Amino acid sequence: MPFNVEEDLEEGHFDTDGNFIFNKKERDIKDAWLDNIDWAHIKSAAGDQWQKTNEDDDSTIRIMGDGELKSVYEKISTFLLPNETIEKALKRFGKQKISAAEERKRRWAAKRAGEEYKDESSITVKDLTGLADSLVSKGEMEAYQYTKEKLQLLSHQMDNKAADQVDMFADTPTTSSNEPKTVEEEKMDENVRWEYKLSDVEGAEIHGPFSSDEMLKLQEEGRFEQGGWARKYGTQAFYTVARLDFDLYT
Repeated sequence: MPFNVEEDLEEGHFDTDGNFIFNKKERDIKDAWLDNIDWAHIKSAAGDQWQKTNEDDDSTIRIMGDGELKSVYEKISTFLLPNETIEKALKRFGKQKISAAEERKRRWAAKRAGEEYKDESSITVKDLTGLADSLVSKGEMEAYQYTKEKLQLLSHQMDNKAADQVDMFADTPTTSSNEPKTVEEEKMDENVRWEYKLSDVEGAEIHGPFSSDEMLKLQEEGRFEQGGWARKYGTQAFYTVARLDFDLYT
């Protein structure tokens, strides 16, 4: 392939000894972002990395059909190892990221070969983060703690839900309702309780716990018109009340 000086100089420059020096890209400075993320707040951190500027406002709850939701559960589960959470999988993929120097070499080789360079690790992290964020946007605030097994269970429940809707019109009742519930299903049936605060500053007074019905009533009464943050009782991270749909838990 002919040597194109103008094109090659976009990648770097020659020093006084005639050695070619690669330019340090802004992207290189961010190579370690996965290692430095506060994973206790991975939702907000990952959202900052991958959220597109034209996405809906944070106050919008994502509406997702059953078929799409089941597909998201199944896609995420393919990324995870047994008993691995989404959070841990992102850490694992982040550690597989190549060094900045190695990436520059691969970009250079791909460019000289007339091919598009693809960082498979970054693409995987971006795809997995996007899928997990879609669950959080739907109201599943603890999605990043879902394990492979939990996702498979949720997908299975979607199948049962579809079957139940069909069996509503059948002449004979189904036996699935008489089957014992799994531990995960029993946990999901438990009444969710909430805590809230009216300021996001450190040390702000925390109120609660309240039931989902009580939180919905407070929301309807305008308690959070000036802003509010809530979390499931027993968890750490708070989320803006505007993006929580308490109807999902009543």
